[in-house]
Amino acid sequence: MDEQQPSEGTPAGWLDDPQDPTSLRYWDGTKWTDNRAPKPPPPAEAAATSPPWPTRRKVAAGSAAAIIVGSFMPWASVTTAFGTLTVNGTDGDGRITAVGGGLVLFLIFTRRYMLALVGALLTGAGLVYDAMNISQALGEAESKYAMASIGWGLYLAIAGAAVAIVSTLPLTGEKRDGGQPKRRSRGFPFGGYDSRK
Repeated sequence: MDEQQPSEGTPAGWLDDPQDPTSLRYWDGTKWTDNRAPKPPPPAEAAATSPPWPTRRKVAAGSAAAIIVGSFMPWASVTTAFGTLTVNGTDGDGRITAVGGGLVLFLIFTRRYMLALVGALLTGAGLVYDAMNISQALGEAESKYAMASIGWGLYLAIAGAAVAIVSTLPLTGEKRDGGQPKRRSRGFPFGGYDSRK
């Protein structure tokens, strides 16, 4: 049987066997030898082996961005027969919550998840406090001539803080390099890493 020869100048090595597509055959630089080996399996697809944390990280980063955006949007409005008065977040504590959201976003990108969680908790607490104060003030301002409501920006910022908390919490167990967390010591469950690893 006439065997297909590699192109001229092909160096010696393992090449696809011209007689069997499922195996390799050794080419000595001038002719095929009788040495054959099975082809290695194809490498697994990268998508199948990628860890699930990037999605959680993207959600956490997006929720921190929602805190920032919501901090600049309307936090309250009062509508009367003469028009609507809107108060944006940056007219008050929105500047603080925007900085808090920016800090949370920075900490997520630098993979300091525990600090990001603390930042999201503090920013969320400030937003809920502001919502209660605004709601109370709007209740006092509302009458039969004026209708008051909390603005969508404050709701967006609160929702962003809540999602940031929920999505950052599972990330706190991961190492900064994206690997598996170290095992905690059995004797002290809330702190101290196991020195055996």
